[in-house]
Amino acid sequence: MSISSHYSAYRDSLVLLHDLIEQGQGDSEAADALRERMDVVWMRLQPNEIRLIRDLSADFYGVNADAKDAKAGARFRDEITNIRFRTYAEVQWRMLYNDLKRCEGLLKAEYVFYYKSTIWGKFGDQPAALWLLKKCTEIDASNLNFKYLYLGLLRKLEPNDAVDEALKIAAIRDQAPLLLFKAADILLEHASESASVDTSDYQRILSVYQQAFANVARLGQSEIPRSVLYGGRVVMGLCFSRIGKMVDAENSYAEAIRINPDSDVAFVARGILYYDWKTEAALKDFDRAIKMKAPLVWPYFCMAHWALKNADHKACIKFCKLALDHTVEPEIKAQIVQWHAISRFHFNKSKDDLGKGLKKARELSPHSLDIEHNLIIFESEDQSKAAEHWDLLGEHDVLGYAAHWRPREAELELDAVLA
Repeated sequence: MSISSHYSAYRDSLVLLHDLIEQGQGDSEAADALRERMDVVWMRLQPNEIRLIRDLSADFYGVNADAKDAKAGARFRDEITNIRFRTYAEVQWRMLYNDLKRCEGLLKAEYVFYYKSTIWGKFGDQPAALWLLKKCTEIDASNLNFKYLYLGLLRKLEPNDAVDEALKIAAIRDQAPLLLFKAADILLEHASESASVDTSDYQRILSVYQQAFANVARLGQSEIPRSVLYGGRVVMGLCFSRIGKMVDAENSYAEAIRINPDSDVAFVARGILYYDWKTEAALKDFDRAIKMKAPLVWPYFCMAHWALKNADHKACIKFCKLALDHTVEPEIKAQIVQWHAISRFHFNKSKDDLGKGLKKARELSPHSLDIEHNLIIFESEDQSKAAEHWDLLGEHDVLGYAAHWRPREAELELDAVLA
């Protein structure tokens, strides 16, 4: 559903009001002032928004412990498996939500809040989902899965608050490994978005990951999803590479592949590490990732570059086409379009097609020096030796495009933390 500004304003006030009520301040002046503002906004809500607000308010108050619809409960439990990954239409989520309301008295309160959080997220109201998920952590503070999921959603909605939480978690040496993994992930995401990130930031993130794995070894890893362990090793490799510890990065990627040899991300990451260091090994890793149908652009991008550098124009054209299907970034697309145009020129000798390709590349990346240089070569009077003078990026320069890459949760195929 689409969230209007009036709905968002009312929902935010509703959250604040419920927080005041829980603190025993439901009759305070602050609560009364909130109610007055809410009355004004209420008049501007659409009928469907009023229905949603009424449902949400009821959910904020808690669980209807008197509901005993066993039939609905059985149906709901059948539908709830891997609920976070359902691709239902909104009307189907509404049906599931109605089933939950009828049978919620049959379920533990914390799980009712968890399921409602998931469904409200599917409705498009992420702040409501966050509030409900936070209730899960308050009802059952010992359930680390709830805390893990809460931190992930907090990072998306309130990144600064998430960083504060991550630092608190990381400060506790004997912290649960699952929470340390999430804390490190939050800190990495924050560092990746910072313009002033330096070696000390990556070293701090590495120390959190290292403590997480140390605690896993000490406490056991039976409750840690394999994908979390795998993702941790991949990201450690990334951090090591950012601070120039190439062998440590190599070892981290190898360990990630040992944990999950069927996932492409570690092969992509190690290929990036190797490309201007152990190029033949990089090509093997990229080939392996491509055979796994990697969703990331980098293996196709680097293979296209390598093919062009080595005058394998047929392969370059193939990888360029694949690369274009895996990125929307203008600067990356610019290089691919340029390489594709140059390789096509090798076969069809069409100066018009080559010119159009190079100009399209410049439109996508107007400040690219190599593209500008190649256009100058193209527009020169003597084009007979153009192929000998194309400005093609070196391996190190190609990797510059991946300098700020980091794997996302979806790329790591993280398992559902909750069964």
